[in-house]
Amino acid sequence: MDLYGKLAFPLSSLLMVMIATPLSLQKVRSGGTGKGFALAVLIAAIYWALMSVGKALGKSGALPPLESAWLANMAFGLGSIAILYRMQRRD
Repeated sequence: MDLYGKLAFPLSSLLMVMIATPLSLQKVRSGGTGKGFALAVLIAAIYWALMSVGKALGKSGALPPLESAWLANMAFGLGSIAILYRMQRRD
């Protein structure tokens, strides 16, 4: 589990950029900087929670180590693809 986690974690930077880019390009009508900061903290907390759940599931044997290490990256990868697709359809 730890080996797969060490391989999966560096990809989180790319996934965060893929999620943040469409969100930063949206026109802000209200909330401004505070809303963007709160959203960034929320996204980071959700990623951390998914990584922790995946690690716990992998160490307990409920999921295979490879799948549990990549759980958060798979979820955020699908989420970023959905956000990018939605952004492309709006233009």
